[in-house]
Amino acid sequence: MSITALLVIDAQLNMFQPNPVDRATEVLERLKELTTRARAAGATIVFVRHNGRPGDPDEPGTPGWAIDPEVGPAAGESVIDKHTPDAFHGTNLAGFLAAQ
Repeated sequence: MSITALLVIDAQLNMFQPNPVDRATEVLERLKELTTRARAAGATIVFVRHNGRPGDPDEPGTPGWAIDPEVGPAAGESVIDKHTPDAFHGTNLAGFLAAQ
């Protein structure tokens, strides 16, 4: 049995404002489209949020750390925090996906 999941990684406010990544508007629009389609299909959506170091734009608890509200998460959707560029290293992401 195969379950479809959408992983949304690092879709945090610091990526889109005030100093956006390259093609930020297009990236955000694509993420909105993908999350809308995944929700309509009943797919599992998992948001992976990066926890930066003190002073980083994605330092936990700062405005830039928050997931962009234009994409989610919606009620009941999971957020997994990471501390390295690898979403699986030191997180429960693999176990969470396996449990689905």
